Amino acid sequence: MKFLLIALLCVTVTAYHDKKSMLESNRIMDPEELKGIKSAACDECQSVIQKIIDASKDPKKLEELKLVLSMLCKETSYIEECRLFVNNIDKFIDTLAPYLKNPKAICSRVHLCSNKKIESFHKLLLEYTARAGKALTSGPKIVCDECEFAVKELKTALENKDLQTDVRNFLRENVCNVLGSYRGFCDLVVDEYLPQFIQQADAILSDPHQVCVDVHACDASRQTPRKKYNFNKGEVENIETEMEKFWGGLTMKSKHGEILAMSCFECQLMVDGLQEEMISQRKEIAGDIQSFACNKIVPENMTASCNDFLSIYLPTVIQMTIEQVTAKGICQANKCCPVNLDQSVYKSFSYQDLESNKCGVMKNLEGYMKENLETSALKKFVESSLTGSICEKAFRIFAPICQQFMGVTAESFVKTTVSLASNQKFSRALQCH
Repeated sequence: MKFLLIALLCVTVTAYHDKKSMLESNRIMDPEELKGIKSAACDECQSVIQKIIDASKDPKKLEELKLVLSMLCKETSYIEECRLFVNNIDKFIDTLAPYLKNPKAICSRVHLCSNKKIESFHKLLLEYTARAGKALTSGPKIVCDECEFAVKELKTALENKDLQTDVRNFLRENVCNVLGSYRGFCDLVVDEYLPQFIQQADAILSDPHQVCVDVHACDASRQTPRKKYNFNKGEVENIETEMEKFWGGLTMKSKHGEILAMSCFECQLMVDGLQEEMISQRKEIAGDIQSFACNKIVPENMTASCNDFLSIYLPTVIQMTIEQVTAKGICQANKCCPVNLDQSVYKSFSYQDLESNKCGVMKNLEGYMKENLETSALKKFVESSLTGSICEKAFRIFAPICQQFMGVTAESFVKTTVSLASNQKFSRALQCH
C-alpha cells in the first residue's frame, strides 16, 4: 500500500506544489544532490518508448507477440474477438505510430523530464526496486531522510482539502454519475467511506520515522518495526464460514417457495443493476476517459488521432470488461451468497418480484446489520481479505504497515456501515421510502 501511495505522490506533488516552495520548505533534500543526476526518470521513459518503436519495426517480434497473445485468448470468454484483435495488432500499432515519433516529447508531456521532484522520488523507488528481490536483513542503504521526506509530503498531500474535494468530485462525476438509479447509493459510499480512508491513512503517516522503520528505510535501533501478522489458512476458512452463517441468518422466499438469503438477493440485484447501467452508459464512460486521455495526456498535435482511435474501440473494450464480472462471483467472494448457490433460485424471482422486494429487503438488512454487524466476523473478514489480496501479493515488501492500515480501515468500515444502517441511509439512497 505504501508503494502505491508513494508512487501516487509523485503525480500529486507535481500537480499541487511548485518547485520553488518544495526546495525552500524542505531541509531534507539537498538541491545540489540533484545536479549530478542526468534525469534518470526521463532517460528510462525514453528508453521504454524507443523499445516499443523498435519492436513495431521488427516483423519477427510482432509475430512472437501475436503468438503469445493468441495463447492468452483461450483464458478469456471472448476467444474469437480476442484472436481477431491479436491478428490485427500490427494495424493497431500503426495507428499508434504518430504518438511514438518523439520519445522525449511524450516523456516531457507526462512531466518525467526536467522535474527534480520526480528525480527525488525516482531515487527512492529505484532503491526499493533493487531491494525487492533481496532479503531485507541487511542494513538499510537508502537515505532515511529521503524516506521521511516522502512520507511528510504524502501526508501534506492527503491533508489538502482541495485535493480531497477533487478526488470526491471525480468519483461522483465520473463513476456515480453513470449508474442511473444507483447513483444515490454510489454517492453515499463515496461521501461516507472516502473520508474514513483518508483519515486512517493520515493517522498512520503521522509518525514518518516509524513508517520508514517499518519499510526498512531507517535504522530500527530506536524503534521496533511493527510485527507482520499473517492470517493462516485455518483462520481464513473459519472467518469465511462465520460470515456465510451471518449473512444466512436473514432469508426470504420466492412465490414458488425457494429460500434465498436476503443479502444474496440484494447483492445480486445490485450488481446486475450496476452492470446494466454501466453497459447502457458505456459510450458516456468511454467519452469521459477519451476526453481525459486525448485532451490532458497526449500532445495537442496527437489529439485528433487519439480521439479517432478511442472512439472506435473504447466502448467495446469497456463493455467486454464489465461483462467479465458476474453478480454470482462478486457476491460469493464477499460471502453474501453461499458457494454452493443454485442460481436458479435467484432467477426464479420475476422482474416484478425483484423490484417489489428491493426496498423491503434492504430495510430488513439495515435492521439486521444494526443489531448484529458489530458482533459479527465482518471486521476480521474485511481485514483478512484485504491483507491477503493486497498486502501479501501486491505490496509484500510493505506488509506490516499495509496490514496495520487494513486493520484500522476494517474497523472503521464496520462502524460506519452500522451507523448508515441505523439511520436507514442505504434504503434512502436507493430511493426507498
